[in-house]
Amino acid sequence: MHSSQRRPGNGTDQQENPAPADRHTAQPTRPHASIPAEKASKLANDLSKKRALVIDDDASCRRLLAVLLSREGYDTDEAENGKIALDKLEQGEYDLIIADIHMPQLGGQALYAHLRSCRPHLARRIVFVTGDTVNEHVSEFLKSVSNPCLIKPFDLTDFSRIVREV
Repeated sequence: MHSSQRRPGNGTDQQENPAPADRHTAQPTRPHASIPAEKASKLANDLSKKRALVIDDDASCRRLLAVLLSREGYDTDEAENGKIALDKLEQGEYDLIIADIHMPQLGGQALYAHLRSCRPHLARRIVFVTGDTVNEHVSEFLKSVSNPCLIKPFDLTDFSRIVREV
């Protein structure tokens, strides 16, 4: 007979006693702290927000783009050139990258080439920004890639449409 209880006379001389109360005994639980609905909703939105990286050497343009993206529901990080952007890209993923073509140290074209060779999924998420459409090299580059480009000064409706399409 297999039993989890021992009974006197079944080969043991121990008596049936309840286990003494000790630290392993279940303690009454405290009520769970509830999160107010407003905070829970904000937390859920924060977790579902997309992330964007704005790369532009012009601080005012970079800041404007970040504000516009936040209105589109993005959490944004900023970088003043492609070199700093690469450091940020090593630390995390981004759903969208807005990159100026002309920047010191590492411009948008070089950043794109680097990402295309080592992280092609990120290269496809770049939206280029430029005010230099007259430059032959810039025009050729933009024709050679399938990424969208915003021409400075750009229309806010075009910006919103492009961001949603990427």
